[in-house]
Amino acid sequence: MTGMTFTRKVWSDKIALLMAGTGVGALSYGRASKDKKKEKYSVGTQLNMNDENINRHSWKKVAEFSDNDVSASRHAPEAKRKRKDFERLILAIKSGKGDVLVLTDMSRSQRMLAVYAMLRDLCYDNGLFFWLVEGNLYDLRVTADRASLGQQALNAETQVDTIHDNTSRGLKGQIDAGRPHGHVPYGYERFKNQKTGAFERQDFDQTSYVVKKEDGTEETYTPYSIVREIFWHARRLVTETAIANLFNARGIPSPSGKLWSRQTIRSIATNPVYVGKRAHFREAVTDGQWKGIVTPKVFHNVQAIISRAVESGPHAPAFLPGLVAVVCVELRRVRFVDAQQAQAGQEETEVCRVLVRR
Repeated sequence: MTGMTFTRKVWSDKIALLMAGTGVGALSYGRASKDKKKEKYSVGTQLNMNDENINRHSWKKVAEFSDNDVSASRHAPEAKRKRKDFERLILAIKSGKGDVLVLTDMSRSQRMLAVYAMLRDLCYDNGLFFWLVEGNLYDLRVTADRASLGQQALNAETQVDTIHDNTSRGLKGQIDAGRPHGHVPYGYERFKNQKTGAFERQDFDQTSYVVKKEDGTEETYTPYSIVREIFWHARRLVTETAIANLFNARGIPSPSGKLWSRQTIRSIATNPVYVGKRAHFREAVTDGQWKGIVTPKVFHNVQAIISRAVESGPHAPAFLPGLVAVVCVELRRVRFVDAQQAQAGQEETEVCRVLVRR
């Protein structure tokens, strides 16, 4: 830490700061790692607690910063670690704003020692010597206070590292055992023990849904049959976009409930889960504890077709450029037989008018 010239007032010690009351400017910061519903309860609670501590000392809050649904862990993807308000906080410290940094606890500012050291040195070099953490006041010029803050930062990093290690071990155990992980793949339904929540089985989702077309007619489908149909078309060189357009024209919603896209078709057509494999980062690693919706032969044929298309570039007209590109524009009927027959590779064909051959 080096000495620098700064604009904020220098308080001789913690007592002097506590005696100054409204003459002290506080910077409040809050952060939460997970907030899927974007309700900001955790961040809001933190900022309210910061306000209580600021008001208790009669300080003036000069700025408030918060990052919601953002991680501070080294184990999170880089995009998940981008903290816009944390960067604004750094700029405020450099500009000379505030006399004390207020945090609910150390893990809100960071879960990496390197980030803590950067923030500590930044505050020290710019004359913001005081931190209020968990209601306790610290002075960065005091060795014992720096040691205490450093230990808290180490604890915050160790805690998230331990969680990551335990999660990784549990995930490895699930992978080795072939148990599913994460969301339920489209075309399947998953059953858990009602008392323990433990995985019991994953079966084909043959729930019947009815959609009404523009001409007033109705079509009945199941998620299982839609997955089968995707592979059927893909194996016959129908483009991903054409498959998506077929489902959209028939009024069948995608797994998200929205319109189908070529990306959604590709995601299903390349997922090893549909051949009964447990995947990790979309790579098949072991047999899953469920049956595949398609046979290994069908799945591997489709992967070869897609690989060939990818190698041919983004403007390839079909799954397999250079051969026959089939565009189905009038699908009158597609019906696959029951799960037992489908598992054996038996299926009925569809009536499809071929519009283009290349």
